[in-house]
Amino acid sequence: MEPLRAHVARIRVERGLLATRLAARGLAPQPSQANFVLVECGARAQAIRTALAGRGVVVRDFPGRPGLETALRITVPGNPADFERLCDALDAAFAAVGLRP
Repeated sequence: MEPLRAHVARIRVERGLLATRLAARGLAPQPSQANFVLVECGARAQAIRTALAGRGVVVRDFPGRPGLETALRITVPGNPADFERLCDALDAAFAAVGLRP
């Protein structure tokens, strides 16, 4: 049971760090209690998704879903090395689409 608790605690920390990082770029992360962050990206959503995919990070988009067309779902890995890789990919993707901190 302890490994599960540790994993859940790590997810909570990463989720908060990710939401803060997204908000610092002017995006709108939604409150979450899950292992992902849903973030409103506006007109840049597809460019961000494509830039992340080019760096090996797949995020979920919602084409054709009213109210979610410009949102991305970013899963929180729950692993320090994978979280660092996600953050590096986000920084590069944001730079590619002109989002500065």
